[in-house]
This record gives sequence, structure tokens and C-alpha cells, in this order.
Amino acid sequence: MPVEIRDLRALEGPNLYYGQPAVKLLTWSDRDIRREIGDGIKTWAQSTGVVIGYLQQRLEQADDGLLILTTFTTPFPSVGERIVEGVVADLQAAEQGDEDYSHDDVVFDVMRLRKREEPPIGLLQIFAEARARDLPFIPREDGSVMVGSGARGHVFDPAGLSLGLSIEIPWDSVGRVPVLAITGTNGKTTTVRLCAHILQAAGKRVGRTDTDGITIAGELVESGDWAGFGGARRVLSDPRVDVAVLETSRGGILRRGLGFDLCDVSVITNVSSDHLGELGVDTLEEMAQAKGVIALVTRGAGRVVLNADDSRVAALEEFIGARIVWFTRNPRRLELLDHLAEGGDAVWSDGDSIHVAFDGTRQSFS
Repeated sequence: MPVEIRDLRALEGPNLYYGQPAVKLLTWSDRDIRREIGDGIKTWAQSTGVVIGYLQQRLEQADDGLLILTTFTTPFPSVGERIVEGVVADLQAAEQGDEDYSHDDVVFDVMRLRKREEPPIGLLQIFAEARARDLPFIPREDGSVMVGSGARGHVFDPAGLSLGLSIEIPWDSVGRVPVLAITGTNGKTTTVRLCAHILQAAGKRVGRTDTDGITIAGELVESGDWAGFGGARRVLSDPRVDVAVLETSRGGILRRGLGFDLCDVSVITNVSSDHLGELGVDTLEEMAQAKGVIALVTRGAGRVVLNADDSRVAALEEFIGARIVWFTRNPRRLELLDHLAEGGDAVWSDGDSIHVAFDGTRQSFS
């Protein structure tokens, strides 16, 4: 019963499988070992004191064997990742008859990792209160923590909690800053910069991430590709930010999940064949599903901006709970006409002018 890991990821934010942190495992085997993997994960979680949930598995034929996708949620995905490595190591040792392999040593390693990852009870209480109030809880690079986000967040140092000291959070004044998340195969960075420019011209201090870096209130604070989890967390945990405009790449979503739990506006520009065959995405439909994660975490009172001219993007409509804003270069497109007839929001061009319908009013720009 050979078994090997083809992909293993600790997903720290909302992702393709769940709206919360999770672990993804893709294994190859010469037979169906879903039960062994699933039971092993549950047993390891119980013996190491790690909470897991919503374990799901999927089987498909590949490479003269079987590919088994296993996913589950956990508040500590890095620990869940180590559990999965232990489960597979158990199976491999049993297959190979490895008498030197020590299951207990790996279990103790996982337990030590869990204790390092698990915050003190006082910090857990603050986390629970933040979640009850629908507020982000964001660990920062310097060891401090922000509840809320951006200029509406509150930063505190949790070090004193381990000494039994109390921390007062001004809950009534803590909130979220608006978040715009933008993805698509082409046009992401251009759209991010356009939105950021408009907001900055309106007097907002904008936190922006894209493939060139992180910009806070007009200042480049980090260079490089930050269109993923780390860039979003960096922007949302900065007290100078009034509004966040986040380029959200396919790779970032698939590698670590989203760096935010909710957004107010999401934009999906298009889907094309770039990067197919990478990170388990082999078809355009799967690419659209990966990029569509940002639409699923858009607030019900927010807006999801979709390209009506891209059939795979348009097909996401049935999964979206927020109001949709269609954009198109075809003023006769049926989706647009039906949407407008129902009082929906849209932006379209007739070749001469750009037309905007929003909240029951219409404007045209030539």
C-alpha cells in the first residue's frame, strides 16, 4: 500500500474549501485508503488535543493509482499540517515494516507544537469576544495583536496576559475598515491602482497591495509581490489605513487562503488559461472557483463586481449572496438587460459612452 503526499497546505484564512482556516492534503496511493487517512487524522487530533471539523474526502483516478483529496478545518492549521504528516508517516512505516519508526515521538512533537501555537486563556477570551462582535483578530509582525482593522482597530501587547495581567479593549469604538478585494487573470493590478487613486483623491488613507508591493497612505512600505495572505494582513493591521484595496492572486488563495475574513466589495475581472496546471487547478472552471472565493466572503450588504462577458465568471452568480454589479462592453447582453429591468447595478459601454446604474439612478460619461 504505497502512499505519498502530492500536496499539503496549511490554509490560514478563508479558502477554496471552507470559510475558515483549514488543512488540505492530496495523496497518491495504489488503493482507496480514505478510511485509513480519515480515521488517522481523527485519532491523532484526539490524542494531541487539536480541534478539527468538517473532514471531507474526494477520490479520483490518476497515474496508475488513486488521488485522495482530504480537507478539514482547524483553528491551528500549522499543527493540522503536522498531524497529517504524522498520519502519512504512520501509513508509510506500516507499509515498509520500519521497526525504527517511533509514532510516539511524532505525537509528542505535535503536542509541543500545539502548546507553542495555542494562546493563553486570556488571549482566547479576547479572541472569542472579537468573533462574537464580528471583528477581525490579527496577529502583527511585532508580536502585538489588533482587534478590528486599520484605523478602526485597537492594538495591544498580549505579553502581560501570560503573567495574569488584564487588558482592557475599548470594544465600543473598535470596528472594521472597508475592504475592496480584486482578482482575475488580467487587469488586477490596474484595477487596484485605479480604485486606490480614486479613494486617495477622495481624502482616504489607502492601504494597497499588489504584485509590486504594499503602499500605505501613499508610501511604499514593502516592495515585491504582496498580492496574497501576508500583504492583506500587513495592510489591515496598520492603524493608518482608512480603506484597504487588496490585489488577491490565485496563488495566494490556493497557498494560504485569504488574509481577510470579509470584504465589502469584490471584483473578478476575467478568467483565462494562464497558470493552469499549477497548485491543483487544471481547468478554467476550477480557476473561476478559486478566484470566486472572494465573492463568497463579500458582505451581504456589499457588492460583487463581475464580468458579464466572461461566461465562467458569470456562472459564479448562482453561488453569490451579495448584490451583483455586472460590467460589460455589450449593451445588448441578456444578463445586463434582465439585471437592469430588476433594478440591479451595472456598468456598460456602448462604444461611445460609459453608463452606470447604481442604487436606482443612472449616469452616462462620454
